[in-house]
Amino acid sequence: CSSTAVIQGSPRFLHPGGLYSAQGYAARLPDTMVRETGKVVCIAAFRGTSNWNFGNLLADAEIWPARWPPAREGKPAGSPWCVGCKVLAGHAAAYEELRPGFLKALRDLGCSSVTLTGHSLGASLATLAA
Repeated sequence: CSSTAVIQGSPRFLHPGGLYSAQGYAARLPDTMVRETGKVVCIAAFRGTSNWNFGNLLADAEIWPARWPPAREGKPAGSPWCVGCKVLAGHAAAYEELRPGFLKALRDLGCSSVTLTGHSLGASLATLAA
């Protein structure tokens, strides 16, 4: 990360979850972005499927539909902004493993805006994080 355009020392590793082993990074962009946007801007990147990681392959193999967003914090599954939405069950479960660490990283970095990216499984996780 020393050659990237993020604030040095800000990258946070999003540790692999227990079963699906998805992972990524979140970091704060330079303060010049704050001056341009008025927001503390961060970026998060989620790693794509590793063909040598059984958990990642499992996430990709669990292709049956699951309601999105899932039930959490006492709220039922689904949402008024996405009535009847469904996503791949394995990708939903992989994101839910990463979600607490991802949200903590954004809070710790003081992010008020975040750009998300990923490839393969990571692209799905980035979409679910949005």
